[in-house]
Amino acid sequence: MKTSKKYSKEQLNTVYHNVDNFLKDDYPTIYRKSSEWFITSPSLDGMPKAPVQTNVNEGKFINHSIYDMANKVIHAAVGGCSEESKIIIQGRYFDKLKQQHIQMKLNVSGNSPYYRKLKRACLEYAECLATISKYYHIDKNIIPDLRMKEDAKV
Repeated sequence: MKTSKKYSKEQLNTVYHNVDNFLKDDYPTIYRKSSEWFITSPSLDGMPKAPVQTNVNEGKFINHSIYDMANKVIHAAVGGCSEESKIIIQGRYFDKLKQQHIQMKLNVSGNSPYYRKLKRACLEYAECLATISKYYHIDKNIIPDLRMKEDAKV
């Protein structure tokens, strides 16, 4: 995949750190809140209940659906990356593979070539994530734009 614009080395490093921090720090929270790991149906016993001021279950369902969509978007963004970048992003962040296993899959030896490919993969992923997040109207507080803005300073 060709990225949409040229990035300087500083910008590339910033995007890499943004993606790395997001997938290591923020993604686990989104995953937990999406409840994908434990889906249950609402408990309805059929008995009438006294009306309440707020519907707690409705709030839970809305919150679940927001985070569930964000979780799906995070995984779907990998699909827009090149094959090499898919291997890196999927292996490093979702499958939790060791660096040496990813390097073997890519047939890459040495840290420098691997990290160049990793930074390029993070850039591709950030662009795909921004595009799909905008399409599905994901709240920027849940999935921020991980790309470096042109007018932002490092």
